[in-house]
Amino acid sequence: SNAGGASNAGGASNAGGASNPAQDALARIKRWFGGLPLLTKSVFVTCVAVYVATELTGLDALILHTCLSPYRLAAHVEIWRAVTAPLVHLGLLHIVFNM
Repeated sequence: SNAGGASNAGGASNAGGASNPAQDALARIKRWFGGLPLLTKSVFVTCVAVYVATELTGLDALILHTCLSPYRLAAHVEIWRAVTAPLVHLGLLHIVFNM
């Protein structure tokens, strides 16, 4: 009976401790993200939100109307392209390596 209790205590300690790799990784990500300046966090969250929105809705037209086109920027005075182009990413690897 006593040995079973010791086994339980060890199992409870292991389950509740920070030795779980997934929990450790999540804690490291939270510490990293918490240490970023507010502007960096804002850009990061905005880029990820725009990427997720375009992936979920399939708004490929959004990419055509936001990508940086020097001709459209100058000839048609589409100033928003200078601001929106950095927020739009074309694929998972694109956003992962840019973030």
